[in-house]
Amino acid sequence: MKNCLICRVKKYLFDKESGFFREMSAFGNFIVLSFLMFLFFGFGNTFLEIYVYFVMLEIFICAIKVIFYKDRPKKEKYSNIIEKISASSFPSSHSARSLFVFLLIFSLLGGIERLFLVCIPMAVGFSRVLIKKHYVIDVVVGYVIGAIFFLCYIIL
Repeated sequence: MKNCLICRVKKYLFDKESGFFREMSAFGNFIVLSFLMFLFFGFGNTFLEIYVYFVMLEIFICAIKVIFYKDRPKKEKYSNIIEKISASSFPSSHSARSLFVFLLIFSLLGGIERLFLVCIPMAVGFSRVLIKKHYVIDVVVGYVIGAIFFLCYIIL
């Protein structure tokens, strides 16, 4: 019985189709992160300022994906520009988005929750590699882009 439970936990953690890391990938989704920002920042000037950066981040990554198209580990077919952006591996928009948003939330909070917030973007990046949507370099460059946009928001 114990071995069976361990097998189920292992399957849940590392199943590429429906496991934990597949679910963690949702924390890089544009709509999920938009809702999360709304929850933390409310609908006011701060939210609107942050959201402008968030949308600029998305546009920037889409432009890179069109200009520097790179196949995903599991190649996807495309027939138009929108599908081409979706089929491109470089850079990881999930990683960029998640790091940008969680750094913003990180800057608001104090205490032990900060450690948890650092783990979420890392799990998102790991999940993107595990489910064969990205190569490690795609995730790393996504993190760099997300960090740059966060710094631009803080500095400007």
